[in-house]
Amino acid sequence: RLKRLLEQETAHQAKREKESNKRIAKLKEELTKLKSFALMVVDEQQRLTEQLNQQSQKIQELTTSAEQAHEKLAFAEAKVQEEEQRASRLEAELQAQSSKISQNQEAMMAKLTNEDSQNRQLRLKLTALSRQIDELEETNKSLRKAEEELQDLRDKINKGECGNTTLMTEVEELRKRLLEMEGKDEELIKMEDQCRELNRKLEKEASQSKNLKGEVDKLNKRIMELEKLEDAFNKSKQECYSLKCNLEREKMLTKQLSHELDGLKARIGELEAIESKLEKTEFTLKEDLTKLKSLTVMLVDERKTMGEKIKQTEEKLQVATSQLQVEQNKVMSVTEKLIEESKKALKSKSDAEEKVSSVTKERDELKNKLKAEEEKGSDLVSKVNILRKRLQSLEAVEKEFLKNKLKESTKSSTSLQQENNKIKELSQEVERLKQKLKEMKAIEDDLMKTEDEFESLERRYVNERDRAKLLSEELEAVKMEVARYKLTEKAESNQEQRLFKKLKEEEAKSSHLSREVDALKEKIHEYMATEDLICHLRGDHTVLQKKLNFRPSLNGRRISDLQVFSKEVQTDPADNEPPDYKTLVPLERTVINGQLYEDSDNEDKDNNEEEQT
Repeated sequence: RLKRLLEQETAHQAKREKESNKRIAKLKEELTKLKSFALMVVDEQQRLTEQLNQQSQKIQELTTSAEQAHEKLAFAEAKVQEEEQRASRLEAELQAQSSKISQNQEAMMAKLTNEDSQNRQLRLKLTALSRQIDELEETNKSLRKAEEELQDLRDKINKGECGNTTLMTEVEELRKRLLEMEGKDEELIKMEDQCRELNRKLEKEASQSKNLKGEVDKLNKRIMELEKLEDAFNKSKQECYSLKCNLEREKMLTKQLSHELDGLKARIGELEAIESKLEKTEFTLKEDLTKLKSLTVMLVDERKTMGEKIKQTEEKLQVATSQLQVEQNKVMSVTEKLIEESKKALKSKSDAEEKVSSVTKERDELKNKLKAEEEKGSDLVSKVNILRKRLQSLEAVEKEFLKNKLKESTKSSTSLQQENNKIKELSQEVERLKQKLKEMKAIEDDLMKTEDEFESLERRYVNERDRAKLLSEELEAVKMEVARYKLTEKAESNQEQRLFKKLKEEEAKSSHLSREVDALKEKIHEYMATEDLICHLRGDHTVLQKKLNFRPSLNGRRISDLQVFSKEVQTDPADNEPPDYKTLVPLERTVINGQLYEDSDNEDKDNNEEEQT
């Protein structure tokens, strides 16, 4: 039955899909028309917005240029004031410095003239002193010669070679001359001191003259710098004059820019009013378009969802049947495996219990043996300790015996043999005890191995028990899933009935939506007709206005010059504007026979009532 119902539904859905495809094609054509109309409106809006943006950018550029010009003017005026102040300061400084320099020059020139006259006098004195020094040197030479002659004469007198009175008189004359010459020598020494003082004074005056020359050079450099400053001051005056001219020009430009700004602001106000009207018309058109788009999208989405739901239900039915068969096979195989594994688990349990019982018995026996052997080992250890003590005492005795061996060799031979025999017996007992210890260690190793085997068997037993529990849980889960699948089959049958009901309801909705779409199409056609009529009337109006503008009046003027004085409405600036649908109510009523707005209001009321239901 389900298959027959599904086949009938698929055929019915195919028919409906064909009808819906036809309707969708028609709706797509109408949507393309609406989109073209909307694109036209959007293009006009974009063009106007671009014009507005361009004009706003121009205004911003002009404002920025005006602000920059004002800033430049203020900056230039401040610079001019600063430069005028600097010029006045420099003039005052130049006058003060020029007066100071002239005074310094006069003082320096007077000093130089005085120093030149002093230098000339000193040079004359130096020449006279040099002459006197030459004369004194000549007299010194003659005095030395006279002294040599006197000494020769004295030698001769002392020898008694000549004793004439003439010689004595000559000697006295020579003495007088010597005294005169000594007085002249003192004068020469004084003259030399004066010459040294004069040389010092000359050196001081030469250094002072060098310093004065350096100061004169500095003053000349300062004068050159002042001349350069005067040239710079003249240049700055010329620059100030040029800046003043530029300021006046920029003031004129700013006035012109301010007038242009006012005109642009007025144009912007007009453009903003036009833009507001365009935005209103665009908003109304967008609302109509969004309604149409939402309706078409809702219809398409609902049909797609219904088709997808039906396909999903069919796929779910097929998947559920296949899963039922697969899981029934799984349940059969799992039950067989569980039976086999339960048998194996029972066998392994019995074997493990037998092994555990045998291992526990062996373990108890081995523990008893271990206890007995441990007791024996403790006894043997005590005996070994006693024997060690005896050996130590025997070693001490042997040492004493070796000391007394030389004295009592004959007596101790028998006792030594006895002690040697005792030592051999003790060594044999120690070896036996070692062997017993080795055996005990081997027994302990065997016990450890048996304990490990017992623990591994216990682990295996626990693992087998866990596996059996898991298998039993899986069996229960499989049983629960089988019960769930049975319940899901019942629920799916109920869901199919619900889906049929939903399909019928959605068909009713789609028919209702198609009616609404038809009503909206009629509205759009009416809007298009009104728009064509408005464009035609606007073209006629522009043609008539051009004819009126070019028609001459009585005075030879055109009527366009006298439009300001007429009472008619000027429609030239609104040629580029789109139609304002709210202001064209009478035209629409004439075109639509007076039923457009009433029908739209009634349809809005019907839509609101349907949404409330």
